[in-house]
Amino acid sequence: MRSTITIVIVMITLNVLAQNQPSKWSFNFNYQNDSYIPKPGTEPPKAFGTSSFRGWTAGIDRTLYQKKYLKLNAGLSLNKKTQIMAGSRFVDPFTRAPEKGLDYYYLSMPIILQYVKSKVIQPSITITPGFQVFNRGEINDVTRFHRPPTGNFLQIMPGADIRLSDRLKIFVGGSLNRYDFFWQ
Repeated sequence: MRSTITIVIVMITLNVLAQNQPSKWSFNFNYQNDSYIPKPGTEPPKAFGTSSFRGWTAGIDRTLYQKKYLKLNAGLSLNKKTQIMAGSRFVDPFTRAPEKGLDYYYLSMPIILQYVKSKVIQPSITITPGFQVFNRGEINDVTRFHRPPTGNFLQIMPGADIRLSDRLKIFVGGSLNRYDFFWQ
């Protein structure tokens, strides 16, 4: 009985000490609103509307290397992108989409290089290859008239993390996505 209490006290002490060091793991959730430029000749006339994507990304990443002011992270994410019909390429992320197409699910592997000299603003660049796992929904006019980019993508995303607290940060930046990058 005495050895059990000692082991429990040691484990509690180790957990408390471990919390003082920065975590190597982080959870990320992003809301995304993508517009894409189709290949010439593949998009229907403007009378049919304009197609874009709206969705989210949820994932985890881990710090692989940290030296002085540079930090390298890698992770695994699940992306959901819903093809939507809109009036223009620049869609307000909070307005309701008049028509939705298929939902596309991607598995992606973000690689993040971050400059961490400041504790408040930390610029970074993220390179993310992603591959479609499956799609869901019914084929309707959005899917029929607008061929969605599917299969795979490569995303380059420069930006900066703005830390609100030790555990919460907001990312501000832009991204360039190239669909069907690895094969068509």
